[in-house]
Amino acid sequence: MNKIKKFFKWDLSDVSDIFYRSEIEANKIVAITMFNASLVLVISYILNIIGLFSVNNNYFLQAVIVGLIALLIPSIICFILKGRKKWLKYLLLIELTLVYAGIDSMLTFNVTLLIVIPVVLSCRYYDKKFTIFIIVLTVLLYSIGTITNSYMDVTRDLNILNNIEKNINDVSNAEYLRMSFRYSFLPKMFFYAIIASICISSTGKGKRMVAEQKQMTMSHARIDSELSLATSIQANMLPKIFPPFPTENAFDIYAIMHPAKEVGGDFYDFFKVDDNHIAIVIADVSGKGIPAALFMAISKTIIKNTLLECSPSVTMFKVNNMLSEGNEAE
Repeated sequence: MNKIKKFFKWDLSDVSDIFYRSEIEANKIVAITMFNASLVLVISYILNIIGLFSVNNNYFLQAVIVGLIALLIPSIICFILKGRKKWLKYLLLIELTLVYAGIDSMLTFNVTLLIVIPVVLSCRYYDKKFTIFIIVLTVLLYSIGTITNSYMDVTRDLNILNNIEKNINDVSNAEYLRMSFRYSFLPKMFFYAIIASICISSTGKGKRMVAEQKQMTMSHARIDSELSLATSIQANMLPKIFPPFPTENAFDIYAIMHPAKEVGGDFYDFFKVDDNHIAIVIADVSGKGIPAALFMAISKTIIKNTLLECSPSVTMFKVNNMLSEGNEAE
């Protein structure tokens, strides 16, 4: 059971490039679609046996077997490789388009949605050239299917033929081809052109969104890295070696700080002013984050430097003036 779960569940934690990650996920979506399509193909054959479709059973059985092979083998290859090959998208969608074109050529009624599915799936790769390639391939395959069926006198749409005041046996191949082109192929291509244009537009917009997401991810990663570095710098600015005065037996000091965010404005300090005095500083800068941390670094430095030369009252007076100078943010 765990092996089956691992087969269908892909770990993409090691994939940093967002476009590559998106392509891998798209491969998985197409592979799952092909699994589902193979199931639908089996169900279609069963429905044909009970008479819902008017297709020769022997011919349909051969087509189902070929279709299952064409659908399952590429999808299984995709899952074995975890979708991590650049050529997989071509293998998957070309096979899917071939199978759907074959299904459309066999059925005796229009299944226009089949022509759209491969193109819609290609949008998930956010590659406009690839989407256009699938569009051209789909039109080519369905055009070949339409011409072939016309010469084989396979009825594509019974509703259209009921309105034609001729017997199908009296219609020549050339005339039937013309009627099929006019009443079936052109309407389908018109519908398909609308969907295809939407897909191309969606592909371009999707790629821009992924690019923006990539930029945001990189920006957040850079900020996180800088905050992590700032946290380390701020922690190193505070006394952290204890006991601080190993030779002193008269007193002991210990301190620790946990900022509310990665960095903050609280700080402490202690140091000997002379042989008989020790200074202890505990402070809280108004605010949080980077601005407070910058103000903390400045305050800690000038307090220590001033207090080594002046009394506490004079130190606070001078430090206050220095901090207030040019502090427009208050």
